[in-house]
Amino acid sequence: MRVVCRGAGRYSLLRFVVVLAILGAEPAAAGPRKMVLEAIDYTITSRNPATHYLQVGVSYRRYDGATATEFKLPVWTPGSYLVREYAKHLEAFAATDAEGQPLTWVKTDKHTWRVQHAPGQVVRLAYLLYANEPSVRTNVCDDLHACIIPAATFVYVADRQQIPATVTVELPAAWSRVSTALPAVPGQANTFRAANYDELVDSPLELGNQQEFSFTARGLKHRVALAGAGFNADTVKLKTDMAAVCEQAARVFGELPVPVPYLFIVHHYTVGSGGLEHKNSTVLDVARTTYDTPAGYLDFLELVAHEYFHLWNVKRLRPIALGPFKYDQENYTRMLWVAEGFTKYYENALVYRAGVQTREDYLATRASSLMSLENQPGNRVQPVSESSWDAWIKAYRPSENSRNAEISYYGKGAQMALIFDLQISAFSQGKQNLDDLMRTLYRRYAVELDRGYTDDEFRQAVSEFTGRNQDDFFGRYIYGAQDVTPELRAALAGAGYELLPETPQSAPLTLGLTLTGGGNRFGVRDVRRDGAAWAAGVSANDEVVALDGQPLTDTNLDGALARRATPAAPAAPVRLDLRRDGRPLTISVTPAPAATVKYRLTEAKKRTKAQKRAGEKWLGQ
Repeated sequence: MRVVCRGAGRYSLLRFVVVLAILGAEPAAAGPRKMVLEAIDYTITSRNPATHYLQVGVSYRRYDGATATEFKLPVWTPGSYLVREYAKHLEAFAATDAEGQPLTWVKTDKHTWRVQHAPGQVVRLAYLLYANEPSVRTNVCDDLHACIIPAATFVYVADRQQIPATVTVELPAAWSRVSTALPAVPGQANTFRAANYDELVDSPLELGNQQEFSFTARGLKHRVALAGAGFNADTVKLKTDMAAVCEQAARVFGELPVPVPYLFIVHHYTVGSGGLEHKNSTVLDVARTTYDTPAGYLDFLELVAHEYFHLWNVKRLRPIALGPFKYDQENYTRMLWVAEGFTKYYENALVYRAGVQTREDYLATRASSLMSLENQPGNRVQPVSESSWDAWIKAYRPSENSRNAEISYYGKGAQMALIFDLQISAFSQGKQNLDDLMRTLYRRYAVELDRGYTDDEFRQAVSEFTGRNQDDFFGRYIYGAQDVTPELRAALAGAGYELLPETPQSAPLTLGLTLTGGGNRFGVRDVRRDGAAWAAGVSANDEVVALDGQPLTDTNLDGALARRATPAAPAAPVRLDLRRDGRPLTISVTPAPAATVKYRLTEAKKRTKAQKRAGEKWLGQ
């Protein structure tokens, strides 16, 4: 495979003039000065895709008289808030002039190369990339396909992120298709243009023999590229259901701001789940069996809805810290609970509104997500704003103690979206809901002001639409970790709904730990904060040898407890024989009733007309 990015392409006169004003002109040997458009050329070749190696080339010439240029490879990609150190896959860096003569260069930090050159001299780079990390945010190249994640692939010129490029793909004989949201250059086969580095980073390329089909939503063509083998997709049904989900998303904001056909790239693996949003496309990783069961298919549509909703929420309507991006360092924000959490909320709502789910199933989905929050000890420890700020060091690096000390800005943010949705529906007497807030924010900041919103501006907008000053709410539940359940119950009551506990007659006994392993080796994966094992001193990574002198046969320790309990001594202490770092240890633990809660979300038996109006606006399809 070979990917080539060539210079200027065809751009609008306005963009041409803007770039000229920034970059200046090239001096001519004689006659009038000739205006030039600075650009960068990239090439990628894989001589043997099965080895996972990509051969990358870069050609660049600057016109400002500089004698050195810094080239940087990003350390992260937007939408995935972790420094991934893409340069760790790079090797064999070299720099030459146009004739192939070596140029002097030095690596100044982990991802920056400074190349010496004469003024106006062409600089050509070459390096190898190892690409064997199948995911939505890293490169993969194998015998079946290649997915090029631009941030993990293409170096950029420091302080020159605005210069354009075109991308030309030359496929090996065994491959037949290129799928990307980059606009095509007329008259040039497999050639696409990128207006600047930001657009290039936001435009993954799928190369191979992927199956493509399309559907129309809101008058725009949407392409779907299904990559991989061994999956069984009903494309007729997918067209119908994906179109319905996309229509509902566009209905929230009132428009579809995509200048080219939107693209879904879908990878199928033995195990896979996740997605990454881009401005005009998305990459999804799913299991090959995802379409085989109703639950798997529903999960797929929710993933589609989530990443598609990002087309507005994050890619255009965004926290002010998330753009323009700094690709060489973390970009901190406390607002991922809105960027991701509200999107999580809408992934369920859009599928329900599209008619894929019944109202009863949708309410059950909402109750289940609330139970997950309530049953995580970290929900009372970490504020959701802090969860967002610390995403770079915690969210993508979970440990055995994460459930005890952290909360996900996805689930917690979705809970906040639910509360605000209910509050808006009640305050407006059923005339508005969260859609109206999102649409207003989108028009105000993304369209009219063309910038991100600040934390304060978002809080003020919520206050405006809910009819209450939200300063105290944000202080307690967004910037603090207080129990928001009373606020949730009050908001539900305003719409005539209740969150009712489903408490069994007697809670099962538990030690408050999770085991992993099999055969005759069982290790403690995690210990629940303030549970029985926590209090007794059991630690994650302990190996459980026996329970009351009997070897374990599986990881269901609570089941073993239930079999040992008697009416006379239901919570008698048990003896755990452990190994900790190779040394034997015995600990006595007294089981305690499980602290987990179960909920069901249901319509109240008696509702006022105002509650009915609010409830229908919240749930109306």
